[in-house]
Amino acid sequence: MHPHEYKELLKTGSDRSHKARPADVVCQDDFFRPGLLEAWAARLPRAMEQSGFSRSEIYRRAGLPEGTPGRIVLLKCGKTTLVDMASLRAAVASLPKATIRASRNA
Repeated sequence: MHPHEYKELLKTGSDRSHKARPADVVCQDDFFRPGLLEAWAARLPRAMEQSGFSRSEIYRRAGLPEGTPGRIVLLKCGKTTLVDMASLRAAVASLPKATIRASRNA
């Protein structure tokens, strides 16, 4: 089933009785409901929430040269900027593990 058909089914509760405009399907932030399928792209606030990166950090990583580990891909849909979620997950995965030292009082 194509993603826009799946969205239609969730919205209407029936099969293809209502056709959404393609722009609605591509640009909507809640393209997939949480827990059902992973979103392919999300708007900046959602990407910030899911990754813990600030808006500035996302744009900084988007400006890295192609092929650099941690680079985030941004997409445009009209005036909307979308974050490619696969590149966001890869950027988070490229972060080094934290080294935590025991406190001096222990």
